[in-house]
Amino acid sequence: MTNCQTCTSSTTCSTCATGYTFSSADVRCNLNCLSNQYFVTASNTCSNCMANCLTCTSSTTCTTCATGYTFSSADVRCNLNCLSNQYFITASNTCSNCMSNCLTCTSSSTCSACATNYTFSSADVRCNRNCLSN
Repeated sequence: MTNCQTCTSSTTCSTCATGYTFSSADVRCNLNCLSNQYFVTASNTCSNCMANCLTCTSSTTCTTCATGYTFSSADVRCNLNCLSNQYFITASNTCSNCMSNCLTCTSSSTCSACATNYTFSSADVRCNRNCLSN
């Protein structure tokens, strides 16, 4: 058996060679990968995790994103965490500020919560100051 240090039979390994770990799923000794890599069974090699991913099990499955990032199953990547007064831009993996007087938003034209004394107007796509009544 390849990469086996001690065998109990021609198909059973009891101790893998240094740098290898026994996989009961593959029934063989697989190469130990770094924490930011995953094992590719077909080529018996390690491959790097996606950008901003600390640990992963495949090219599309991140188990731990880097600090300041969150895994998005929709985008299949680790996206930057934006501040509450910012929204995420998928294409550039960046954050952008909400419109003036907007506390939280989902895009440049969609405000989820305007500042105190302001109300969102879909007609002119902004938070307008509330008029005071006498």
